[in-house]
Amino acid sequence: MTRLPMPAMHRCGQGSKPDSNEAAAWRKSRSGRYRRPPLRWPERAALYCALPLLSVACLLSPATAATFAVDTTADTTDQTAGDGLCRDNSGRCSLRAAIQEANALPGADEITLGAGTFALTLAGAQEDAAASGDLDVRSEIRIHGSGENACVIDGDARDRLFDVAAGGHLTAQRLRLQHGHQALFSHADTAEISGGALLVRDGGAAVLQRVDVRSNSSVRYGQGLAVFGSLQGERLRVEDNRGPDDFSIGGGLYIAPSASLVQLQDCEISGNAALHGGAIFSDGSATAITLQRCLLSGNRAGMGGAIHANLGASQWLLRNVTLSGNQADAGGAIFGDGQNELRLEHSTISANHAAGANGGGAILDVRGRAFGDFIPIELINSIVLGNTQAAGRECNTVFDDVIVSGGGTLHAPGDACILRAGAGDIVATEAGLAPLAGNGGFARSHALLAGSGAIDAALSVHCPATDQRGQPRPQDGDGNGKARCDIGAYERGDALFADGFDAVEA
Repeated sequence: MTRLPMPAMHRCGQGSKPDSNEAAAWRKSRSGRYRRPPLRWPERAALYCALPLLSVACLLSPATAATFAVDTTADTTDQTAGDGLCRDNSGRCSLRAAIQEANALPGADEITLGAGTFALTLAGAQEDAAASGDLDVRSEIRIHGSGENACVIDGDARDRLFDVAAGGHLTAQRLRLQHGHQALFSHADTAEISGGALLVRDGGAAVLQRVDVRSNSSVRYGQGLAVFGSLQGERLRVEDNRGPDDFSIGGGLYIAPSASLVQLQDCEISGNAALHGGAIFSDGSATAITLQRCLLSGNRAGMGGAIHANLGASQWLLRNVTLSGNQADAGGAIFGDGQNELRLEHSTISANHAAGANGGGAILDVRGRAFGDFIPIELINSIVLGNTQAAGRECNTVFDDVIVSGGGTLHAPGDACILRAGAGDIVATEAGLAPLAGNGGFARSHALLAGSGAIDAALSVHCPATDQRGQPRPQDGDGNGKARCDIGAYERGDALFADGFDAVEA
């Protein structure tokens, strides 16, 4: 119910002076106090009619959100969930007790964590009230940590860490999620066997800001994160999450068919492993998946060292993304299947490896036109060069020419990369990239060496405002007096500072 507007009030008996806008409606008594003139009948009638509504509105108005300051690292339950007090049997406020209290209260509640390791030691999976095992989030909860290296939530390899239910909304900031473990192998509900650190169920949502997801595991889906609802991440690291090589799917992140949205900005997904999709696996969904200013590196899988886009119709956008050092039997960086559409803008795919017979050190696509007239993988102003394979080609398709350049792509000559060429493409044998290193920004990148064919060579129509590091585009990287965007995720700095001004090439 909408709360009705309240009239301006003055404390009873104090007779405080009204402001200038009210003065005309008030008169001064002999005692010097201001009094309002009696209400006329229409005003009194309106007030009498409104009183019952005002009473109901006050009773039904949302409760003020609570803030709970966790003061113990012990894993204990709340005495009485819903009484507004975060208090275990020892009178302390634990993380679990705060979650239970927040779930029981209306509104968006906040939990603050200091430095320390908050280990979840109360065993008992398949429970949905946060009384044991993972922390069930059933309302809107915001957790504020004290830093990714200082504030750690540890699953002690007993259960996953967080389970966000339908209708639940978790925001986690400045903390690390580690040693979560999902041990079930089979269940009628796929969500139950998903998510080593975090499970977001259909209808649930999570926002992760300055969060490290590290060293978690799942027997089946999503060694680090599993999303059946929506996920947004900023300055997010997903590292060293691994499951059994024979069954695991989505080493860093598993995206389920029901997922509605996945948006990651300034992220690093590295060192993860799974049978399918070392970094990310999308499973038959129509999800909008966006990665910007991210690094996917050092991930390992049987298919799709970094990305396995499985059967489905997901809409992928990778902008200012580096895929480097990933490896798989098929598709060192990307393995494409189904009707997923992957669009890579100003991205760099280099130093990936495929060990199997089908090749695809960079990309292996197995779909072909049997799935309809669409563009499965499109590269724009991107580098796909310097990848290796035991057999076959750097970019390989099993059926048709479904890897397309939308223009400004730097790639290998001949049939080394089966690619439908676009305007402004550059054919080269070397990309002119420095090794992966910290060049500024959130994640590592491949700097462009002097003389690289990627410098000032991109199509300006697709040039974003910044590169992977957040550095402005365009810049005059070749020193010819005209600033133009570079191909790939990295923008080389100005080489000409003679007069302090560069012309921007249209």
